[in-house]
Amino acid sequence: RLPNREPHEWNDATNHRRLVEASWNHRPDWLIGLDADERLEVGFRRRADELIDRAQLAGQRAFRLHVREIWDDPFQYRVDGVWGTKSSARLFEARTDHEFHMQPLHCYWAPLNSMVNGDFPQADLLLYHLRMLHSADRDARRLRYETIDPNREQQSIGYAYLTDTAGLALE
Repeated sequence: RLPNREPHEWNDATNHRRLVEASWNHRPDWLIGLDADERLEVGFRRRADELIDRAQLAGQRAFRLHVREIWDDPFQYRVDGVWGTKSSARLFEARTDHEFHMQPLHCYWAPLNSMVNGDFPQADLLLYHLRMLHSADRDARRLRYETIDPNREQQSIGYAYLTDTAGLALE
């Protein structure tokens, strides 16, 4: 547990590190990093287990998941532009030599020392992000990140795209 701080200081990397290190007490084989506002596709466990079995034979130790941002309706997500290609390295082998990505915002859950040729392989698995469902949530998310990272040091493209609806395409 971390004590409350005023002002609040955001640090994804420290939170991820504490969670991963706490998991080692349970001797996991693989881990998945999820936030409270994220859900996995139906059948995820079965498909992930099959992927992990193949990965272990091939020596792969971490994967990116496709991220689908739920938009305006619980049964649709955005697919235009950057939205259609979003992914995040969330599924990874539990390793006590985990090299943590210590960027305070938007850091990798997966160990940097599990990359292959400078990145993580893309798995055909889906993660749904619910925080983008309502326009007010999108506005609040943009404001939060622009307040935390006003100079775009943690994400060079900035945060205006979170509320930009130009070219909006939904599936």
